[in-house]
Amino acid sequence: MYSKILVAIDDGPSASYVLDEAIGLAAAADARLRVLHVMNPVTNVSGFERYAAYAAHILPHIQQRCTALLSDAIRRAAVAGVDSELHLYEADRMHPWGQVLEVALAWHPDLIVMGTHCRHGGDRLVLGNEAEWVVRKAKVPVLLVGDRVDTSSSETAMLACAGTDVAVAPAAPS
Repeated sequence: MYSKILVAIDDGPSASYVLDEAIGLAAAADARLRVLHVMNPVTNVSGFERYAAYAAHILPHIQQRCTALLSDAIRRAAVAGVDSELHLYEADRMHPWGQVLEVALAWHPDLIVMGTHCRHGGDRLVLGNEAEWVVRKAKVPVLLVGDRVDTSSSETAMLACAGTDVAVAPAAPS
């Protein structure tokens, strides 16, 4: 079924659910898991910091937080018996979706798993949707795991296959 699964996680509240879904699939399929995080070093800056202060204090903190996020993901995969590796990518010239696709192109996974914030209307228009771009451009199936803030919704995961319609299914219970 799947031999290589790429999971892209952010540092948001739903990242744990996304990772759980990917680890569960990898364990069931005896697949190798690559955990990817795209670090955006300008997310936590105001623009008023001097570069020296940014480079000495802010950037190392962001890198440390991202490394801890990925180390925890690798630890959780190991506990589940899943062979995994981490990939920290620093956002530079492209959006995170472009970097997810770049890693997928180089690594050739059978499946990409990532979260979606399920934005609608103006929020989606203004903030964009990284997951939507991955679904549109990926050459392999993409499993989207939605925010589980509203647990009354059964539409918490969807599998989008390249060149097909999106199929919506409930995510595995946590």
